[in-house]
Amino acid sequence: MHDGMEKGSLVISRKQHILICALAGLLILGGVLGLSAHSDLQNAEKQFEDTISYVKEQCTGYDNLNLATEAKSLMRVMENAQHLCSEIARDQQENPGRVLDDAAMEEYLQDYTLSGILVLSAEGKILCGASQDGRAADPHCLACCSSTIFSSMVSCAMSLYTCTGLRWPMR
Repeated sequence: MHDGMEKGSLVISRKQHILICALAGLLILGGVLGLSAHSDLQNAEKQFEDTISYVKEQCTGYDNLNLATEAKSLMRVMENAQHLCSEIARDQQENPGRVLDDAAMEEYLQDYTLSGILVLSAEGKILCGASQDGRAADPHCLACCSSTIFSSMVSCAMSLYTCTGLRWPMR
């Protein structure tokens, strides 16, 4: 009987041993899965941060490129305006009786890559002008150009201003 008891206790002991091994295996498996998920989450966060950093860097570079392009364009406009101002001054010296009017401005406009020309008085009032699309004579555009903001820009001795790439307000 003693042998049977030992045999029975061995069977229980074996069942317990199998159960303990299975529970230990499940515990280890759960730990590995948890660590793997945590590691994957950290890798995904790092990848996301790197992607965000790259996109920010690209946007900054693109903004700088756009600003440089805009600055170059404005410099070309200013150079054209200075050349035009010099040409008008030279024409005024050679032909003192020549009147600056819309027709004369249209002639000047043909020689330059400008979309519009306005000649202002010292007070900022529009004396004459021309534009490639004919909007220089539009009353709505003239009212916008006669605003205090625009007229506060008067500083040139001849009060000559040019507009290129400037979008006239639509009605």
